[in-house]
Amino acid sequence: GAPPSDEEPDVAADGGLEDVVSRSKQARADLAREKLEQENMLGKLDAGYSDIMGELMFKKPKALAPLEEKEKPDGYDQLVRTLGLERKAQATDRTKTPEELVRERAEKLEALERD
Repeated sequence: GAPPSDEEPDVAADGGLEDVVSRSKQARADLAREKLEQENMLGKLDAGYSDIMGELMFKKPKALAPLEEKEKPDGYDQLVRTLGLERKAQATDRTKTPEELVRERAEKLEALERD
């Protein structure tokens, strides 16, 4: 084959395969160690953060606020709520004038006479 280049080491020469495997294992071990160190540091930061959060004053989340603090709605608020929940009136046919009623009745009578 072609002679090996300077950038690509010849794996077959001098047990190069073992060298590649050992470097790969070393790299994985280094990554695992770095990840463990990072997790430990993050744990320390979280512990410090919770200590600081206790000293700061924030508005309580709604879930943690006691229910007694809510104001009782007065009569007006209750009325507005009930009116908002009431069923709305349904639209109906418009009221017919007396002339329209007479004409409609006459048409019905004519229809009955035809039958």
